[in-house]
Amino acid sequence: MIDAPKGFRQEPYAYHHELTLRVKDLTNLGHGVARDGDWVVQVAHVLPGEKIRARVFRNHKNYSEADCLEVLESATERVDALCPLYGTCGGCQYQHIAYETQLSWKRRHVRECLSRIGEIEVKVSPTMPSAKPYGYRSKLTPHFQRGKDGQIGDIGFLRQGSRRALVDVLSCSIATDAINEALPAARENLRASWKGKKGGTLLLRDTQEGVTTDPQAVVSEKVGDLVLQFKAGEFFQNNPFLLPKMVEHVVGEASGEGLDCLVDAYCGGGLFALSAAWRFERVVGVEISRDGFDWARANAALNRIENCEFLLGTASEVFGDVETQ
Repeated sequence: MIDAPKGFRQEPYAYHHELTLRVKDLTNLGHGVARDGDWVVQVAHVLPGEKIRARVFRNHKNYSEADCLEVLESATERVDALCPLYGTCGGCQYQHIAYETQLSWKRRHVRECLSRIGEIEVKVSPTMPSAKPYGYRSKLTPHFQRGKDGQIGDIGFLRQGSRRALVDVLSCSIATDAINEALPAARENLRASWKGKKGGTLLLRDTQEGVTTDPQAVVSEKVGDLVLQFKAGEFFQNNPFLLPKMVEHVVGEASGEGLDCLVDAYCGGGLFALSAAWRFERVVGVEISRDGFDWARANAALNRIENCEFLLGTASEVFGDVETQ
């Protein structure tokens, strides 16, 4: 019998207790939902309709988590994962599901969240597919720890089901080709140059300038006719293959006959506000972050867009002033 880890909750199952379950649903984190009587058990890397053999590794107050040991009856939507680390690495949750089915489940999750949490009943459009289901991600942030011996250990992502243990990731199937080409040298340089007492995060950002590992580097991304600059370590949409289509859709939905002013209430570095500027007489962007606010104004100047202005503050403050006028 394997000893339970420290802090393991003993009820309702012993550590590594095995169950045979029928998966009924899928959470928005990609975990299968099954029931043992009235008790909910969540299991990663399974599909609704599948019959599985599972092993419990964690009990919570109102549900348990288990690993899938064996799929006894497979769903027709199950496919072989492309990544050899899938199931061990906790970075991806859907690679065992056919891509069209992934899109369908994501649409369903949006609809259910709106209904259950927001009490909003609305028709949700089909999920927009990516031109590249793999090799699309332009930012990768593997984690690492310095061991007691002073050496850097695994460089990668959290192991599935663990809160601390890492999986060593030599390449990532969802990252761009350029990032995977740069990753070996970046890992080697990190091991040779890291001065921190503990661990940290390695950044690889693929942009117009190539791949950088410097979070403070000023980089750029081209979206449609715009060139947008930002610091490599800051937030920017991470799927450049889908981004132009998404921006086109958002701008189209925001536009309409007789509308001459647009407010982008959480504008960041100006992506949507500047992309929509040609459709409106006036665009106002609101951003709480000083860095985002500064980049939005800089990107407007870079792209010679003169009908956009940006306000530093919270959207609630800005709209609060509008209501009193």
